[in-house]
Amino acid sequence: MAVVVAGYADLSVKSSDVRRRMIDQLAAVIRGRLQAAQITAEVSAGFDRLLISTSDPEAVSAAAVTTPGIAHVLEAAAVPAELYAICGAATDLAAGHQATDSFAVVVHRGQVPADVPGSQQLKEAVGAAVQSSTTAPVDLDAPDRRYHIDLRAETAYVGTDRQQGTGGLPPGVQEPVVGLMSGGIDSPVAMWQMLRRGVPVLPVHCRLGPEDEPEATMRAAACVERLNDRVGPEARPMRTVDLAPVVSLLRAETSEMRMLHLHRCLLRVAATLVEETGAAGIVTGEVIGQKASQTRRNLGVIDAAIESAVFRPLAGMDKAQISEEARTLGTYAPAIGPTGCDRVAPKHPETAATPEAVVADEPAGLAELLQRCLDGIT
Repeated sequence: MAVVVAGYADLSVKSSDVRRRMIDQLAAVIRGRLQAAQITAEVSAGFDRLLISTSDPEAVSAAAVTTPGIAHVLEAAAVPAELYAICGAATDLAAGHQATDSFAVVVHRGQVPADVPGSQQLKEAVGAAVQSSTTAPVDLDAPDRRYHIDLRAETAYVGTDRQQGTGGLPPGVQEPVVGLMSGGIDSPVAMWQMLRRGVPVLPVHCRLGPEDEPEATMRAAACVERLNDRVGPEARPMRTVDLAPVVSLLRAETSEMRMLHLHRCLLRVAATLVEETGAAGIVTGEVIGQKASQTRRNLGVIDAAIESAVFRPLAGMDKAQISEEARTLGTYAPAIGPTGCDRVAPKHPETAATPEAVVADEPAGLAELLQRCLDGIT
């Protein structure tokens, strides 16, 4: 049976009690994801590694590298921490190593008995064994392949080409937030930025009218499903609310400030869920300067509609960066298509509003209409 060695990400500066709690949470999330995928594995949590014994290391690695809190993943053979056994395991791994591909040996040393060979001795011995088996050249700077030896207690875990993980903190170790999900490209990436920092996200999608429904809701739900798969038991279902009546009123009675009124209503929807669930705030996919409603001044006017904290993890990112991250996450394709906000926007939107001007421009009965919409939230 193979072992997948999964190193922790951002836990090194945590106190011992906090670190232990986060490690236990990470192990629970990994177990939950593997069980949901019907992958048989045994997860053991160490000081700086998860050791996952399994007969399907590829599937386990695929789950581990996409789970927040994991820095790197190595599919390995477990052998006694003895020179001959380690060299033998490395030689076995070198069976498919092309003679033209350079290599290096990397040793990761945990707490081991005094009689375990030193790191330099291991590098030299394993390097000689691989070179004898393959005639491949050594390149310590930019090798085509790396042989990793991870020493833990009396066991050595030997593998090649360690994979980069997601990083961040384990799912569920921070207080939750409410996430506004439009069904576009940006909001799923913003949700992910919070999830990878250990923040559970309760997503809510606001339906803005019949022109883009049910497609927009379906896009938002597909993106949420893909992100929730990465956090296992910490996933939250998406809530929905129909704001079509609010949009109709804003179209009829507002012009330049229409999008500011709409975004203030969206935050009020999210703030209602914050109050209902005890969440710590709201996350949105807004980017400074990307749209007229997202100028620095207009964002301040929008935030003034509520008292909850608003997090904008994409604020300083370019659209190309966000799109690339969405492709990596698998949320780009489901999010392609116009959103309701695009259809609602006026021809000449206000870019530098003041709170007083927006309040004065608010249509009569808007608050009451929004409350009736909220009464039907699902």
